[in-house]
Amino acid sequence: MKYRLLPLLLSISLCTTGCLRTNILEQTGLIVMVGFDKAADDQIQGTSLLYQIDPRAKEKTQVITSVAASSKGSRDLNNLGMAKRMVSGQLRVALYSDELVRQTGMLELADTLSRDANVGRMLYVAICKGKALDLMSFRYPEASNLGTFLYQDLKQNAKNGTLPSSTLHEFIRDYYEIGRDPVLPILEKEERKVVISGIALMRNDLMVGEVSPRSGYYIKVFRDQSIATNLEVRLKSSELQPMLKTKPKKAQTAVVITTLKQHGKIKLTDPKKLNFDISLKINAEMLEISEQVDLSNPETEPRIAQLVSRQLTRELQQLLDRCIAKQTDPIGLGEVYRASVRHSLLNRGQWHRMLSNVHVTPHVDVTFVRSGVVE
Repeated sequence: MKYRLLPLLLSISLCTTGCLRTNILEQTGLIVMVGFDKAADDQIQGTSLLYQIDPRAKEKTQVITSVAASSKGSRDLNNLGMAKRMVSGQLRVALYSDELVRQTGMLELADTLSRDANVGRMLYVAICKGKALDLMSFRYPEASNLGTFLYQDLKQNAKNGTLPSSTLHEFIRDYYEIGRDPVLPILEKEERKVVISGIALMRNDLMVGEVSPRSGYYIKVFRDQSIATNLEVRLKSSELQPMLKTKPKKAQTAVVITTLKQHGKIKLTDPKKLNFDISLKINAEMLEISEQVDLSNPETEPRIAQLVSRQLTRELQQLLDRCIAKQTDPIGLGEVYRASVRHSLLNRGQWHRMLSNVHVTPHVDVTFVRSGVVE
């Protein structure tokens, strides 16, 4: 019986194989990056950066752009202007202009990408200052393939630096999470290179403000993203005077610490008054200090740790105050409120309105577990 079924199974296998669409690399344009700008009459300008495998091609990358009512429409128009079929299986970065994200929002465009079965989960999403087309069209000396370069840049800084991870999957997840808003990196063209110049604060899918890349450290900690990074903290030299071996050269002393372990905790202390207590404990190494200090004194390191703790508390307070003023919640205060208040029936719009009445009290406690080089 099994021998009679063998020809049938082979036929089905051949038919199934024949239905698969194959992509010959030399005959396709690999989309490695897409960008979206706001166009006239509520339309979208969609730009694609293509990488060509064909060894005969004079240019390995090509930028093509068009205007349409939707991202899918602009991509179809872009495809009409290509001698090779465009495929999105190697798409690495999606870029949205700050004008578009401030005025229109980006959920619809991001959602379209998330529904594309060819697009991987590790696609990074970012906002650019100015037009995405301008950033993508420039020839950068150190980035022959801009899409791959920016992908590695965003990935590396999310893993090793203060930048919160910003994949498409994470953006969509945070958007639909009641009690926490997305954050996205801001890219900017500076002369002949692209830099991460800030972090965009989002309310739902609208950009409502921005903070420095340094502020991303606190956002990452309270999002439970593991991080070990260097932080430079500037202290008043006058506060270090008793510990200095010589007269300070400058009014401020730079202390560089390496964060080894940290734990952030958010506690709702008064549900009616919306009071939150926010604590951050950091075990760190003092890697470098720009003045000569007396480390033989057992009181020196604890005193420096105390001053660093005070400065980081100020930074965290400034970040939280700015977020509350912009009615955005990147660290998840709303999640704690929902978990603490039974039957709150909280929705996104309600929580954003409630943020105006939120009061936060941050505490940062730094402990040095070992010391490094003192300059």
